[in-house]
Amino acid sequence: MDLVLARVRSSPAISDENRIQILKFSDYGFAEGLSVERVEHYLHILNKIAQKMKETDLAFIDANKDDIIKLVGWVERRDISDWTKHDYKVTFKKFYKWLKGDGETTPKEVRWIKATKRKNNTLPDELLSEEDIEKLLEATRHPRDRALISVLYESGCRIGELLTLRVKHIKFNKHGARLIVNGKTGMRRIIIIASSP
Repeated sequence: MDLVLARVRSSPAISDENRIQILKFSDYGFAEGLSVERVEHYLHILNKIAQKMKETDLAFIDANKDDIIKLVGWVERRDISDWTKHDYKVTFKKFYKWLKGDGETTPKEVRWIKATKRKNNTLPDELLSEEDIEKLLEATRHPRDRALISVLYESGCRIGELLTLRVKHIKFNKHGARLIVNGKTGMRRIIIIASSP
């Protein structure tokens, strides 16, 4: 978090007026009970948007619907994932709800933005099969890599959930292991059998 705040505070690519608004919004996010990770994510995106706005000397507070349409168009044209584009749109709405609304009412400048999640268009035959995983495991040389691949496949965890595990989150028994992971959906327990040593 300190790194993101330092970037916002010191970036010459952000106008002072926008910098102040971003920092105030971070205080609001914490007051609202958002996690450090969520506030950090919003700040990272707002930093990028503020850099783009500086190209035309546009301040957040002065941006009208047409300005925001141009910015969302810029986001849509960028070579970034659909999820990242979705996050930008959510950030626009959240930020302007705070800046020009009352925290609950969405102002007209961003009311038109559709930040719906796109369907996952991955077909079952595009997913890795058990045979594919076996080939990956045979090709890896390091036990750490084999463990990561095996646990990811068996548990269905997100990579972020697995990489934040600590020894205290893993309990072994005669049948396998129980993992306690924390991710987007909160804390959950997962039992793994084939991946345990």
